[in-house]
Amino acid sequence: MAYTFQSNRIFLAGGMSSTISVVGMSDFGFIIDAAHVHTPAGGQGLNSSIQDAFNLAWKLALVEKGLSDPSLLSTYSEERVPVIIDMLKITSELFRNVATTTKDEAGLSRAILALRTRNDHVKQFGVNYRWSSIVLDERRPADEGEDLRANAYGSQKDDVLRAGDRAPDAPDLVDGEGKTYSLLRVFGPTHHTVVIFSTNEEVLEPYLSLLRAYPKGIVRTLVVSSQGSSGLAKVDGVDMIVVDDGGHAYATYGASDKEAITVAVRPDGVVGAIVRGVEGLGRYFEKLFH
Repeated sequence: MAYTFQSNRIFLAGGMSSTISVVGMSDFGFIIDAAHVHTPAGGQGLNSSIQDAFNLAWKLALVEKGLSDPSLLSTYSEERVPVIIDMLKITSELFRNVATTTKDEAGLSRAILALRTRNDHVKQFGVNYRWSSIVLDERRPADEGEDLRANAYGSQKDDVLRAGDRAPDAPDLVDGEGKTYSLLRVFGPTHHTVVIFSTNEEVLEPYLSLLRAYPKGIVRTLVVSSQGSSGLAKVDGVDMIVVDDGGHAYATYGASDKEAITVAVRPDGVVGAIVRGVEGLGRYFEKLFH
């Protein structure tokens, strides 16, 4: 694999090809296949390549539009290289165990165990960028270990949602017209989604005032009221208001009526920020936008 996916205006993305080819161009550089070549064990190649491309694409789009500084593109390598390093370790070990020629009981046991545990390691639901310089987590303990890159694939299970994790879905979100949605239907590849967990309309205006500074369509807002609440009336500037009818969103994101939180979900479906107030959200967007 390449240990950096960017060199000036040249970017590497994905790949299992034996030859190098240009797969995309922009005013800011060339996108070239391939960044990594590895055993097909685990079936990680295509998914990893798509994640490479998606991680780069939304950042490149913001830079092309003049909304972000070109330095944002350096976070592509920062975020993806540790993930690919972890992926190569997992798939190489899986290949060695499954392809063993050892016929003794110990060798067969390793092969069987590798097959049984395969799905736990390669579903990719645990892939994260918790160490990234452009994520912000105000709930992260100050004494949490700094070597977060070592768990880029999420192999060390952690049930606590952190900034940099894949944004999980939550069903049974009901709007004022009785229509039901899930979070994944609201998130989108062309915009950030700011999810405000609150039943108090008064907390919304500072957020809306902040977000008015950004071009329309770049950031969308979703207000989620807690289970059992009557929800909020339509508020100018808010794209969508729903009630967490099943309680799934509040539980999954660790929100409560006592501690309102706000979550920013990136275009690539990653939690960019978990903050307790508008000041934190402002600091997060300062990392991304001019």
